[in-house]
Amino acid sequence: MNISKNLRKLASIFHSTPLYLVGGYVRDFLLQINTKDIDIASSLTTEQVVSLLSGTEFSFNVVNEKLGTIIISIDNERYEYTPFRVDNYKLDGSHSPTDITFNVDITKDSSRRDFTINAIYYDIQNDKFVDIVGGKTDLDNCLIRMVKKDCFVEDALRIFRMARFSATYAFNIEKETLQKAKESANLVKNLSSERVVDEFKKTASKVDFEGMLYYVDLLYEIGVLKCLYNKPQQAEYLVVDGLCNYPVTTEILYLAIIERYYSYMFDFDMTFNSIKDIKKLEKQVDSRVLEIIGNDKLPNKTIKSIQKFVALTRLLVSVKNTNQLDILILHYYNILTKYKTRNKMFVKNSIFNNMLDRLLLIEDKIIDANNLQINGFDLQQLGVKPKDTASVLDRLKQAVLLGKVDNKREDLAKEGL
Repeated sequence: MNISKNLRKLASIFHSTPLYLVGGYVRDFLLQINTKDIDIASSLTTEQVVSLLSGTEFSFNVVNEKLGTIIISIDNERYEYTPFRVDNYKLDGSHSPTDITFNVDITKDSSRRDFTINAIYYDIQNDKFVDIVGGKTDLDNCLIRMVKKDCFVEDALRIFRMARFSATYAFNIEKETLQKAKESANLVKNLSSERVVDEFKKTASKVDFEGMLYYVDLLYEIGVLKCLYNKPQQAEYLVVDGLCNYPVTTEILYLAIIERYYSYMFDFDMTFNSIKDIKKLEKQVDSRVLEIIGNDKLPNKTIKSIQKFVALTRLLVSVKNTNQLDILILHYYNILTKYKTRNKMFVKNSIFNNMLDRLLLIEDKIIDANNLQINGFDLQQLGVKPKDTASVLDRLKQAVLLGKVDNKREDLAKEGL
């Protein structure tokens, strides 16, 4: 492995005690993937390491006394050190160990890790890999395998990690490991919402669109969605896969979950003929979205974005004519503009593709409608009540878009009264 001079210098401070790289850094090196997170470990306790580093050029900070974690820094490099340990859990999937045993050897330390591909060690001083649980073989075989049978009952968050690794690396999941995950799926309810949301964010930052759809379907297969959100019913991806040429975001991941497994919750009449109709339907959509994911600890801005995306997709699949499509594009123009320059070769979904084609065709009209030559103050001066101003402006935008009135102040004033 390519080890920096600083990391070799740190290893030399440990003298005869081997210092190991372990976890994602070793895994990704063997997969020829660049990563910045460097985890290191040894048999030395936190106190012993603090003593060794005192007075050296390395800065350090004990960030978790329970786990013995030390952040060690030098120049632009940062390492996370933990002593070899054994974690003891309640076996209810709740993630955090109840107590920890230190002063153990590397074999016991390897047994506490989640998957074999994350339990490969690299001895820095002696330039050699130490693979106790067969992680290198599993990497070669593109296989995710749990280190021990209690993997998921110890920490149900590992189910999400397993799905993320499978989606990110296109690895298969070993049969017994997948079965144990299914048997433990109900334990995800013992995880905090913040941890689940954090896993979704990590996944969104790592996968492409195909990987995201695979990830969502895998969570369903394991049984996680049923435990998180209740009563998933499998359906077709009608719109989401049309976004396949764009970066995955947390909002799009939630949209995929909702479109694939909770679209039945939006089976009310979605007929619309005006922006006013759309806004009424949005309120119903917003309410249903909150029924599904309202317990997740998401920022309000993220929830609003998810609601907008869901409303757009549900309304899009209900469009019956060109006028409806044009009104929909007008209302969601700000959302759609980020997608309009897509490469058509990679957009598979005809519904979404047709909407973008129409957007490009009528964009001048959309821009004209969004730049009315009359404003709310003008309307109120003409006698429109303040509470009605927004709806009148929406009606005027729609009239301009559909060619019913010219975007001239005097014409708009007549149409608005």
